[in-house]
Amino acid sequence: MPLFLRKKLGAFSFVCSLITICLGSSVLIGWYAHNETLIQVMPYFAPMQYNTALGILLAGIGLAALIFRKTILAVGCGGVIALVGLLTLLQYIFGLELGIDQLMMEPYITTRTSHPGRMAPNTALCFLLYGFAIILLSNYFVLTAKQSLVGEFLGFFVLSLGLIAIAGYMQGATGAYGWAQLTRMAIHTASGFVVLAIGLIAYIWNGKNLAQYLGVPILLVLVILSLDLYMPLGASMGILYVGLILYSWWYGQIKSTFILASISTLLIILGYFASSSGDVDLLTVYINRTLSIVMVWITAFLIERYKSAHLKLEESKRFVDLVINKIPDAVFIKDKSSRIVMANDNFWNTYPHDKDKKRVEQTSKSAFVPESLGLVVEKEMQAFSRGVSEAQETILLPSGEKRVLSTKRTRFKSNDDVFILGVSRDVTDSQLALEEIMRSNEELGRFAYIASHDLQEPLRMVANFTALLDEEYGDKLEGDAKKYMTFIVDGAIRMQDLISDLLEYSRIGADDMGFETFDSRTMINSALSNLSTGILNSGAGVTMDDMPVIHANPTQFSRLLQNLVGNAIKYRHPDRTPEVHIGVVEHDDHWAFSVHDNGIGIKKEYFEQIFVIFNRLHHKNEYKGTGIGLAICKKIVENFHGQIWVESKYGTGSCFYFTLPKLKQ
Repeated sequence: MPLFLRKKLGAFSFVCSLITICLGSSVLIGWYAHNETLIQVMPYFAPMQYNTALGILLAGIGLAALIFRKTILAVGCGGVIALVGLLTLLQYIFGLELGIDQLMMEPYITTRTSHPGRMAPNTALCFLLYGFAIILLSNYFVLTAKQSLVGEFLGFFVLSLGLIAIAGYMQGATGAYGWAQLTRMAIHTASGFVVLAIGLIAYIWNGKNLAQYLGVPILLVLVILSLDLYMPLGASMGILYVGLILYSWWYGQIKSTFILASISTLLIILGYFASSSGDVDLLTVYINRTLSIVMVWITAFLIERYKSAHLKLEESKRFVDLVINKIPDAVFIKDKSSRIVMANDNFWNTYPHDKDKKRVEQTSKSAFVPESLGLVVEKEMQAFSRGVSEAQETILLPSGEKRVLSTKRTRFKSNDDVFILGVSRDVTDSQLALEEIMRSNEELGRFAYIASHDLQEPLRMVANFTALLDEEYGDKLEGDAKKYMTFIVDGAIRMQDLISDLLEYSRIGADDMGFETFDSRTMINSALSNLSTGILNSGAGVTMDDMPVIHANPTQFSRLLQNLVGNAIKYRHPDRTPEVHIGVVEHDDHWAFSVHDNGIGIKKEYFEQIFVIFNRLHHKNEYKGTGIGLAICKKIVENFHGQIWVESKYGTGSCFYFTLPKLKQ
C-alpha cells in the first residue's frame, strides 16, 4: 500500500477512535451529572448503561492504541471490554448475578430495561467480538493474513449488529435492537459500534480493494433489512440476502464471500425477532428462514469456488505471460486468417510494423520481403494442414536492414477453433558466422591443396637429386657421409608421404557431395584389391558378412575400409597369421559395420588418442606410416553423419566399429 494512503487510513481510524472516546466520555458525564439527554437521547429510547459507556470509551482508546502501536494499552483495553462482554452474556444465559452491573454506578434510569444497570445482550456480544479483534490485531501477536481476515470478519459482524439496531429504531422494530424482552441496545450505543467497526476495518484494510467502496455492502444491508422488517414475517424475504452474497463476486477481498454470508445469516435470524409475529404459521416462518440461509451459503460456496478457480487461472495466465515474455524468441499465435491473436514482447520488437499499429489483430505479412512472402503463406497453410512447418524467412526493418528468421509453426485447437503457435528466432548473425566459417574452410582447403601440391615438387627434386648424387658419387662417400645421404633420402620420402596424406585429409568434405546408393561389397572388394600385396605377403585371411546396399560416397567408403583393414594387417601379431573379419549389423535407422582382427591390440588409455591426426603410438622404425590414417577414417565417418570407436584387448586383437545412417525414404 502507498505510504500516503496508509497515512490517510490511519488518520481516518484515529478520527473514529476520537469520536467514540468522546461518545463514551459524554455518556459517563451524563450519568454523573444526571443528564438523561446524554444517557437516553430521547425519553422513549433505551438508555446507554454505565458499563456500556465505559466499554465504548475503552474500545475507542484501544483502537487508538492499536493505531499508535501501544501494544500493552491495546491488549489491556481489549481484554477488559471482552471480559465484561463475556461475563454479561453468561449472566443472561445462565441467569447469574455476578454484581458487575452496579459495580461502578447504581442505576437510576430503568426505561426499557429488564435488568437495571445491565447492558443489552447484543451490546455484550459486540464488546466480546470487538475486544477479541483488538487483542488479535495488536503487535503482541505476529499478524498474518488469516488474522487480518478474522479481524475484518469481526469488524463486519459488529458493524452489522450496530446497523441492525439503527434500522430497528428507524423502522420502529424493537426486535432489531432488543432481543426478546431483554435489555435493549441504545441508539447511540449502536452508532458507537458502527463507528468503531468502520475504524477497525479501515485500520486493517490492505489497500488493494479501495475501489470497492465500503458503502456498497452497508447500503445493501440497510435496504435488505428494511424490506425484511417491513414485510410480513411469513414472507420469504431472507432470500434477498443472496444479493449481498452476489456483491462479493466483484469484491476482491479474500474470503469476503464467507464474511458476507455470515452477516447475512445473522440478519436472517435477527429479522425473525425484529418483526411482529401476528397470526403467522411459525412452521412456515422457520422453513422460509432456513431455506434462505441454505440458499445464502450455497451461493457463497459457488461464488467462492468460482473466485478461487478464477484466481488460479489469473495467476497461471500471469505466469505464462511472464515466461513467454522472458523467452528471447518471438512467440505468436495466429488464427486461420493469419491474424495475430496473441504475441510476446519480442514479437512486437521483431515486427515493428505491427508494433506501431498497437493492435493485436493485424497480419505481420507486411514486414516480409517479397521473395519471402510466398514462403510465409505456404508454411502457414502447411502448418494448418499438416500440423507443423519450418522455414527461414527474411523480414525488412524500417531502417532498411534485412533480418533472417528461423520459424517453426505448430497447429493446436482451442474451443473448437484452430490456431498455429509460431516461434521465430533471429538467425541473421549465426547465419553470417556460418557463412564466414564455410568461406574460411574453403579457403583453408584451397590453401592446403596448393601448399601440398607446391611442396611436392621441391621434395621430389631433393629426393631425385639426392638419389642421383648417391648413384654418381656414392662409392666415394664413406662413414658418416654415406649415413647422412641415407637420412636425406628417407626424410624426403617421409615428407612426401605426410604431405600426400595431409592433402587427402583436406579433400574430405563436410557435405553430402558425391553421395549415391551402391553395393558396399563391391567397394570393399576394391579396397581389398588395393591391399592385395600386403595381404599376400602377410598370408592374412579376410572374411566378410553379406554386405548391404548403402547410401554414401563410394570412394570415401572404400578408403575407410582400406585404412581399417590395412591397419589390421600392419599391426599384426608376430606369433600368428592375421585374421580379419568385416561384419555388419542392421538397426532401425543405421548400419553398424565392424572390422575385427587378431593383432597386437591397443591399450584402453589410447582409445581416443589414436583418432587424433599425426598421433603415433609406435616409433617409425617399428611400423611405417604418418599417423594420419585413423584421423582420415574418423573424418570420413563424420562426413557420413556416423560415429567410429574401437574396442580392444591388448595383445589379443582389436575391433573397430563405425555406423552409417540409412537413407530416409
